[in-house]
Amino acid sequence: MPYSLSKTEEEGRLTAEELVAMARDDGLLVLDQAARTAAQYGLVHQLRGIEGIKAMNEGPTGPRQR
Repeated sequence: MPYSLSKTEEEGRLTAEELVAMARDDGLLVLDQAARTAAQYGLVHQLRGIEGIKAMNEGPTGPRQR
């Protein structure tokens, strides 16, 4: 999903919520890359841990809305 600029971004300022969302997205991208690398090398224990971290982000009601 493309990232759209908010009014505060257009003015050169970010809200705390926007910064948190951007950091979360960056973290999920890093986890995705780590999962691909773990799968490529058969690192099952690490892959399971990465999947657990990603599941915590989804919470009991499903994925967060970004």
